[in-house]
Amino acid sequence: FYPPSSNVRADFWDAATQGGLLLANALNWATGAPAPETTIDAAPGAATGDPTPTFAFSATGGSGGWSYQVSVDGGAFAPAASGFTTAALGDGEHTFRVRAIDSARHVDPTPAVYTFVVDTAAPDTEFLTRLLGAATNNPTPRFVFSSPDADVDHYEVSFDGVTFDPLADGVITFTAPALADGTYTLRVRAVDGAGNADPTPAEYTFRVDTAAPTVTLTSAAPALIRTRTFRVTATFDEPVFGLTRDDIATPRVTVENGTASNFVRVSVSVYTFDVTAAREGVVTVNVAPSFAKDAAQNPNTAATPLTRTFAVPPAVTIGPPSAARVRAGAAVSFLVTYADPTLATATLSARDVVLHRTGTANGRVVVTRLSATTFRVTVVGVTGSGTLGISSGPGTAVDGYG
Repeated sequence: FYPPSSNVRADFWDAATQGGLLLANALNWATGAPAPETTIDAAPGAATGDPTPTFAFSATGGSGGWSYQVSVDGGAFAPAASGFTTAALGDGEHTFRVRAIDSARHVDPTPAVYTFVVDTAAPDTEFLTRLLGAATNNPTPRFVFSSPDADVDHYEVSFDGVTFDPLADGVITFTAPALADGTYTLRVRAVDGAGNADPTPAEYTFRVDTAAPTVTLTSAAPALIRTRTFRVTATFDEPVFGLTRDDIATPRVTVENGTASNFVRVSVSVYTFDVTAAREGVVTVNVAPSFAKDAAQNPNTAATPLTRTFAVPPAVTIGPPSAARVRAGAAVSFLVTYADPTLATATLSARDVVLHRTGTANGRVVVTRLSATTFRVTVVGVTGSGTLGISSGPGTAVDGYG
């Protein structure tokens, strides 16, 4: 036993460590000098993707002139300097310890300790919402994304080729700025707490289309038709969906003064159907707006109506001869009558009458107008023997449709 006034020092060494390192200090009875305190100044985050993290450390107290010893995962303390980088560590939890030794060989009895996790596995990223047909009529589309990995810290987005920008913690959506019509690409990557970013970001290419599809109605039939049924083609300027066979029976395809039938889907943008006129007059075909939609869900605009006029030539009736038999030099007559609800003009002259003869029978044709629609055709100066009959040539009457 030595009294407090004595200048006695006792040091304990561990011969198993490198160079016989100091394990503990006896009290310095003369001065009572304290042991140094060690501080870790820089370290990786609580989770790191770096398998060889670097640590910086310093000390205070004691007699100065500090040196340091470090221990990783419970290993023996070994000399090291601040800026120490570990050997490659496996994924998982690790513990780093560092203690200072001052010039009087006093050892910090409470080493600074730092526990951290090495995580080199990058998270995956996926979109939760997608656009129908990769097209939208919304100029500011919204996307939702996620990751199957539980340790995601945040997400980063790259829109249309620009650099990745981080989103705030907890944000799992991205709303595009107001976009003009065109094609764009959104890339999203998850970043975990260790700073690992998905090396294969989720990528989605989509098209903004705010233009409504237009439809044009055409027909090879002339403006004035003589047959009741004609074919109509509806051509959209882009693929559309929603026009079905049943649409010809609904107000979506309308026909004034007629009916539609035989609907055929030629392609995603071309449709055909037959139109049959109900009566003489103008037949109007139309396609209603807002029932066929393009891939971006824009409804179609109304078509410009297609019109055709259905009209049959005025009917011509030739009555029986005034006499069944006549002698030479006599005359025989026929009544020619025109009938049409819209008859405009009827003109019949001898030049328009065809005299049909058999044998040697012959005569001269004389035409007399009896009314606006009736004419008497007389064959005078009959000669020879045989039969006589008449017919009218074309173009002798015009109806109201021309």
